[in-house]
Amino acid sequence: QGLGSEVICIVPSRGLTGMLSACLHALEVALSNTAVARHSKIIVLDNASPFPLLASEVGPHTDLWRFDTHQSFSALVNFSAQKFPDRDLLLLNNDVILNPLALSQMEQLGKQQRVAVVGTRLVYPEGTIQHAGVYQAQDGPQHVARGRPSSAVPRKTTFPTAVTAAVMLIKRPAFDMAGGFDTRYDVGSEDIDFCHRVSELGFRIACNQGSDSLHFESMTPGRSERDVPSRQAYLNKWSERVTREW
Repeated sequence: QGLGSEVICIVPSRGLTGMLSACLHALEVALSNTAVARHSKIIVLDNASPFPLLASEVGPHTDLWRFDTHQSFSALVNFSAQKFPDRDLLLLNNDVILNPLALSQMEQLGKQQRVAVVGTRLVYPEGTIQHAGVYQAQDGPQHVARGRPSSAVPRKTTFPTAVTAAVMLIKRPAFDMAGGFDTRYDVGSEDIDFCHRVSELGFRIACNQGSDSLHFESMTPGRSERDVPSRQAYLNKWSERVTREW
């Protein structure tokens, strides 16, 4: 089966109001090209922005939820999922500008047998790849083809070890069976951990390579620093359990 008839779009945000506006506009355009457009709901989670977001800044078709204290990415995802227990999930970073065709292409991949999580190719503004899937290197997970010109990387769909939650479609049964995201991670590595647990259940991870979406990566202040303990927690859990591919 493909995606369910209803999708909840979860967009965590801390500051970056101008970028968030561009992100939401691109999201609405990309959603309009999918079969679930009329049954999708967009929620922006204001994760303790120094200057709280206003409803007028996210638009009339988007719900705005405010958190006055910082929440982990995992906690935000799980909280939103609990509020909409029957919907598939689209996770989207506020520093991503979706290609108009990205979600429709991801939607089609979700129809393939046993595919439960779908990511998509992300590029830096100069056209080099930021993400085209994740593989296991000797020192832990790394992005496939990172830094290579996107025009030089094949467009064939891949089925990698994991995909980033910067843009991630998740079928609801797999999310529930996996128990959601692990809240022991603050920011970073929780998406790869989730993909591993989904794979252990017998599901497949797919990455759409058919279009380029822009990702400015780690724009939120303090994001990189909080990634360090999360990556160590990931390595402690998975370094002896996953097969190294490179």
